[in-house]
Amino acid sequence: MLDMPIYQNFIFAALATIGFSIFFNTPSKLLPSLGVIGGIGWLVYVFIVKYTSNSSFAGFVAGFTVSALSEVSARKMKQPAIVFVIAGILPLVPGVGLYNTVLYMIQKNYSLANSTGVDALLISSGISLGVLLATSIVKALNRISAEKKSVEKKLSCTELSEEIHCVKTSEEIHCIKTSDFDKLKSSIESNNESSLKSNLYDDSYQNSDTKNKK
Repeated sequence: MLDMPIYQNFIFAALATIGFSIFFNTPSKLLPSLGVIGGIGWLVYVFIVKYTSNSSFAGFVAGFTVSALSEVSARKMKQPAIVFVIAGILPLVPGVGLYNTVLYMIQKNYSLANSTGVDALLISSGISLGVLLATSIVKALNRISAEKKSVEKKLSCTELSEEIHCVKTSEEIHCIKTSDFDKLKSSIESNNESSLKSNLYDDSYQNSDTKNKK
């Protein structure tokens, strides 16, 4: 793994990611992006393990990288971020460590099983924490951005020279000047009044018509 060239690590990780994505019936238009995310996440893991020999920290940083790239890709391609995250972290999952843990337990080599199992658990925990941290940061930034837009909308309303009426709909806030609001209100009232008079006239005409027929 560490002795292989960089491009081979990237290619094999990208192919593994794409293969799992096809197995999960992922849309074909997402496969190139998923391959790139999986390849980059694996390269980050390999580099950190090579220069620090800390596999759990490498899993944390790689998981964070995959989750951050997944959030960006999800917004650009209008897809759920979980589609990119699940496929991207698959090359990072310590499957060999878990397999060896079970194998050593079957062989009754409990010391190796213990050490291998702890390493696999630490790597998995690091990946999970990295994904969780990146997702939390993105959600916090989205919340701050939404609140900022709402405040800017309210400030733009209050900066008008005249008193305003703000009407909140399901999508956004509409601000109307008081003068325009009064005109609209009077127009609606006048239309309702004319409609009422027309209905009364029609009723009276119909009543007189029926009396004449009798």
